[in-house]
Amino acid sequence: MFKLNVGVVLGVVLLAGTAWSSPLAVSNFSFESPVLVSGATGVAVGAHGIFEFGDLILGGIPGWTITSAASTTGILQPNNIVPTIFTANVGGPVATGATGVPNGVQVGFLLNGGSIFQDLTPIAGNGFYSATVDVGRRTDTASGAYTLMLSSGATTLATFTGDISTIASGAWAQETVTYSGAAVPSLRLTLTAAGGQVAFDNVQALGAPEIGGSAIFWTMLGVAGFWIYRKKRLVA
Repeated sequence: MFKLNVGVVLGVVLLAGTAWSSPLAVSNFSFESPVLVSGATGVAVGAHGIFEFGDLILGGIPGWTITSAASTTGILQPNNIVPTIFTANVGGPVATGATGVPNGVQVGFLLNGGSIFQDLTPIAGNGFYSATVDVGRRTDTASGAYTLMLSSGATTLATFTGDISTIASGAWAQETVTYSGAAVPSLRLTLTAAGGQVAFDNVQALGAPEIGGSAIFWTMLGVAGFWIYRKKRLVA
């Protein structure tokens, strides 16, 4: 029983490492800036809402750096005119509001090789990071590959690749890219889309302590010592 208890506790300690997480600030995480207004310079009106390409927005997309050609990135504010391009007022797999948007009233979009990135602030000594993004499929779009990537300098830490063809028409999926390893001096999140239009919303990021190294060693040693002490007390 003693050996079993030690094993259980040590297992919990190791698995709980990623639970000691802290949110990382993501600027303009829901693409609510700038607020699109019909009639404003650069804002176009379509059948499904109003939109603006990132290269036409003064200063680009706030909080994000555009690394692709013109007319490959932008912000969209869908309307609720039937037929809508996103399913409104659903509870899952990702909940949406009156215009089918998961968070706020606007979403970011990428197409035809569109790519944007944001540099996040890593936590000193941390070796676990994850970014979660709501990815949407318009009802008038059949497919479109996309990639979520975490990198540090020129080193790719982790990637997640998907295609909106696997998402129900008009729905959203919550996708996550995760890195677990050595601490990194810098952290960049990059979103890309290879073909058809892909929508993005509600970008969140977390950081947690590195799993491994001296911290876990001393934690394990302390837990083992506690159970040895407890076992001796029970025998006495």
